[in-house]
Order: sequence, then structure tokens, then C-alpha cells
Amino acid sequence: MGDEHPAEKIGPMEKHPSVSVVIPAYFSHPTLAGCLESLRRQHFRDFEAIVVNSSPEESTRELVTGEFPEVHFHQSPVRLYPHAARNRGLEMAKGSLFVFTDPDCTQAPDWLARLVDAHRKGGGVVVGAMGCRSGSWFENGVHLTKFFELL
Repeated sequence: MGDEHPAEKIGPMEKHPSVSVVIPAYFSHPTLAGCLESLRRQHFRDFEAIVVNSSPEESTRELVTGEFPEVHFHQSPVRLYPHAARNRGLEMAKGSLFVFTDPDCTQAPDWLARLVDAHRKGGGVVVGAMGCRSGSWFENGVHLTKFFELL
């Protein structure tokens, strides 16, 4: 595959995708484009992407529907915390394997392929490593504080 990934290649339209990627969003327009661009670069192509937005602004809707028309967009009329937005995305999902990411995360091109492969090899619940973008002491400290129980 080249650098260009047409919208229709994100997931098949004629059948249900095998994977549904759910992204909760709340005032996420500054970072969401990077996340969705990284999904366009995935080597594994049999997936759908679902953004569940619960912020009242229009920027996120305009970004997703204007620049990423292949992504399913849901606008919640009320504020949803990430777990509730993910649950709403699951209600919309057509895949048989569910993957979650956040709007400020970008994924390597082999991210979905590796997750799907690990799941197929017998992993019930599969998680991946997460790194900080800037590597600053503050960002690393926040990361360690949020996820210390899992590290």
C-alpha cells in the first residue's frame, strides 16, 4: 500500500467488519485527526471505526464527517464519560472483535494486525503497550500516575 488510503478501504461495505474500533471523544478535535489518520494507515483493513462524541461543540462532528467520512460518527446529546461512550460505540459496532483507543492516541501501521493476531492465537483480552508522545518528565509522570497499577 502506498501513502494514500482512500476512505472506502477502511472497512468493507458489503459485509460486517471483523473488528470495530471505538473511540470516545470529548472536545477531542485537536487530537482526533492524528488518531483517525493512523487508522487509515493500518495494514489490517477489515475494520470499522466509530467515534462517539459527547462534547456540545460542532468541531468534532465537522472534522469526522468532513475529513473522515468512512468513520461512523455518533453525537450524544448528553456528556458521556469514556466508559459510557465506549459502551455506546459497542451498541453500534458490527464487528466480532472490539478494540478501544483514545482520540489522543496514534497507532503504528501494524497495531491492529498485531492485536488481531494475538487474539487469534488464543488471547481472550489483549492489551498493547502505550508510550508518551513527547517523553517529557511531566507527561511521563502523568502516565505513570494514571497507570501505575497496570505497569
